[in-house]
Amino acid sequence: MKRIYFVRHGRTGGNEQGLWQTFEQPLSDYGREQAAKVSKRFTNIKVGMIIASDMDRAFETAQIISADIGLEVIPTKLLHEIHRPEDVRGKPKTDEETIKIMNEVEKNWGNKDWKHLDEENFYDLSERVKKALDELLSLPADTIVAVTHEYVLRMVFAVIFFGEQLTPDLFKVVVKRLWAENTGISEFTYDDGKWRMLTWNDHSHLLD
Repeated sequence: MKRIYFVRHGRTGGNEQGLWQTFEQPLSDYGREQAAKVSKRFTNIKVGMIIASDMDRAFETAQIISADIGLEVIPTKLLHEIHRPEDVRGKPKTDEETIKIMNEVEKNWGNKDWKHLDEENFYDLSERVKKALDELLSLPADTIVAVTHEYVLRMVFAVIFFGEQLTPDLFKVVVKRLWAENTGISEFTYDDGKWRMLTWNDHSHLLD
């Protein structure tokens, strides 16, 4: 049986300032505190491998966990956050031009044939997450920590729960209903061809 602990990265300056994040966004000071707290959750668990998005905020979170449990972090692009258009990255979400662009992106979320620029749509993201899950299941360890991002975590949930029935509109419902705190832990198992979700967004380590 595989046991996978999905962890959202710690908070960043982009989170705190309400920006569309860049790939290179590091953790804020508070984000590093969050990562240090979530790291302690794994010191009494026999983790076999750590894999992480190689975006800075996720990889830095994984490295902090790595320092506590003594495992090398394996980077992967498959656990990247959803790719937003290049011309909105690093800009405030309240910027008028950015709002206009993202409204068009949202409007065409389920249109395979439309792109504003270089962003991912529903089909791009769902296929990438399916590949990420396949990659996780192919790893030799039975217990894995996978550090990733909120939007990808929602897609992980959607792909596992809805499978081939998942649609762009159904995923929009998931996004509206499902939330993940920075460094929240979501635990899944995979056994005999079946996924089970044991916990979602456990962030009790932050409640002090």
